Amino acid sequence: MDQRAAAFARLFEAVHEGVYIGTIGPEGTSTIAANPHLKLIFGYVSETPECDVRPFDCDRFVDPQARVALVERLTFDGSVSDYLMRLRRADGNPVWVELTARADPPGDDGTVRL
Repeated sequence: MDQRAAAFARLFEAVHEGVYIGTIGPEGTSTIAANPHLKLIFGYVSETPECDVRPFDCDRFVDPQARVALVERLTFDGSVSDYLMRLRRADGNPVWVELTARADPPGDDGTVRL
């Protein structure tokens, strides 16, 4: 690992903000990386594999229409800032989350990468 990648990895692990890298689309999500603070926010144990941390899956949204609106904003605007949503933790309890995200242009299936 080069010096820049190592510095990024340390920052990713140490920052006290939830950091998520993955995809979200009309039908589902996939998680590439989730830092320890994001796991804590959503009630996952620190050893939970990233592929099992799915904060933006359909069943994680208290209001299903809020997910539709989020995917539309990311698809058409390419980003959201200070976007307030109510999601569910791993134990099912609701939690308010403020999201700031930038998305790559959508793929043919409507999926965007955050």
